[in-house]
Amino acid sequence: MRARARVGPAWLLLLARDQRRQIVGAVSSHAPYALAEAAGALVAPAAAASLLTQTRLLEHLAVAPEHRRRSLARRLLQEAATRHRAEPEVRLWFGFLDEREVDQAADVYRATGFRLVSSAGDLPAPANVLRHALNRRQGQWFWQEL
Repeated sequence: MRARARVGPAWLLLLARDQRRQIVGAVSSHAPYALAEAAGALVAPAAAASLLTQTRLLEHLAVAPEHRRRSLARRLLQEAATRHRAEPEVRLWFGFLDEREVDQAADVYRATGFRLVSSAGDLPAPANVLRHALNRRQGQWFWQEL
């Protein structure tokens, strides 16, 4: 695997390529802007600020079917976690698995140190303020301290 990172302000994209330079895996993670805006409107602006500075949202993780079961997802997640740990204030990484993703993805997240919880209110602070901002969704939240 060759991983290439693209980093912007509070944004990370890692791409894994095979020997032919084809993209075979990717992970994207960023400050939770839309979620922070919703939390700020419903709870308090300070809650939004904490969410933006102290957390990162794992938005997407994908591995091409023919490259699965080779630890590629685990390596992408580990590299992304390493990069987020280098961000001075960031201490929590979280995401959401839609109910149709839970069966095939939960084990990958658990194996890389994430904990799964059933509601946003069960996430550690400051992400737990999302219980006020989000409608109940079917699936599972996951999180990891950095």
